[in-house]
Amino acid sequence: MESEWNEDRTLIYTYVTILVGDYVKGDSNIAQSKEIIVEIRGGEVGDMGLRVSDTPQFRQGEDVFLFLRQERPTIFKVVGRFQGKYTVQGERAINIALGREIALENFTREIRKIMKESGQGNY
Repeated sequence: MESEWNEDRTLIYTYVTILVGDYVKGDSNIAQSKEIIVEIRGGEVGDMGLRVSDTPQFRQGEDVFLFLRQERPTIFKVVGRFQGKYTVQGERAINIALGREIALENFTREIRKIMKESGQGNY
């Protein structure tokens, strides 16, 4: 994780490097990537910090399931802010902010089912 100011020095962004284990959905170019960068608002640069209440928080070494939108060729944002990040613990997907915990296998099966029914294909 690395935080830095935007060009105008009005906001701090944190860039989280994610090592990808698997994709549930993604175009062929993205699905080949084993590493992606997720941009989130907030972070600390020097003695200045910015915390955004609805932004997902990440911890070093944490396993996550993310709903992402590609912003720029190499940068992604979490869709739905804190709602788009689930922490994976064992075989469970957990979103503490939503108070939701579900078996990871059931979670991915439901997502694939919804994608298939909506015509987005099955990845």
